[in-house]
Amino acid sequence: MSDKKMNAESLRGTLCVLLSAVCFSTGGVLIKSIPWSSVTIQGARSIFSALVVGCYMLLRRQKFVWNKTVLFGAVCNTVMAFAFVAATKLTTAANAIVLQFTEPVFVILLMWLIFHKKPGRDAVFACAGVFAGILCFFYTSLDAGAMAGNLLAILSGLAYALVMMQKKFRGADFESSLLVSCALSAAIGIPFYGQESEMSLHIWFFVLLLGVVQFGLSYVFLSRGAGCGLSGHGVADLDDRAHLKSDSGGCLLWGDNRCNCCHRRPAGGRFGDGLQCKAGKNAA
Repeated sequence: MSDKKMNAESLRGTLCVLLSAVCFSTGGVLIKSIPWSSVTIQGARSIFSALVVGCYMLLRRQKFVWNKTVLFGAVCNTVMAFAFVAATKLTTAANAIVLQFTEPVFVILLMWLIFHKKPGRDAVFACAGVFAGILCFFYTSLDAGAMAGNLLAILSGLAYALVMMQKKFRGADFESSLLVSCALSAAIGIPFYGQESEMSLHIWFFVLLLGVVQFGLSYVFLSRGAGCGLSGHGVADLDDRAHLKSDSGGCLLWGDNRCNCCHRRPAGGRFGDGLQCKAGKNAA
């Protein structure tokens, strides 16, 4: 393949990952807008996500694959999704997002442990900095709910790292794992659907957006991006940077009382200063 075609393919992959990040970024606000339990939200949105992923596979005439690696990827994705929704419910959306997207650090560590690919000096310093930041999150979250939310967000980040790495395992099929994960999440939610008292149309609209856009299309774009020659680590890093920048606005506009970087209250009740501060910290 010529350099020109390779560059075009890489650009296409980058654009797909950026679109994926935009879709992912709607999660914090939408989850906070739905007065259901985290299990119900994840189970219900997975029904719509399964339809999106299934249609995508049909349009590509992609065969469904079933093996241990696909099942492993599905379990990791299911753990990631349930943990993230629960973390968003227990702590601030900003905390959940920032801690989940420690995932590139877990990718570096897991690549070292599983594939014996030693990280460079820069990666080691980056990991140390991230873990120091995690300690700051726990130091400032003394109540039980926020602490549990932070732990779940980190678990989500670890599971997300394994999701990103699954194409490196023999027999992996990203779309098949995602479809199984959606079916598994929907099945887990069955005992909880009838326990929700509020079933208004606007709530179901938010659930539809979560399933189709935030969870379905985001993974479709992510799969396309990974299929255009971007490495798992590259996809993870690019997705995280775009996601953090776009989602920070949603978190702060929702109404978190303090900036999650400097813990100052925004002056005048406006979130412009806090957004600038947080976006700057995340981009660094």
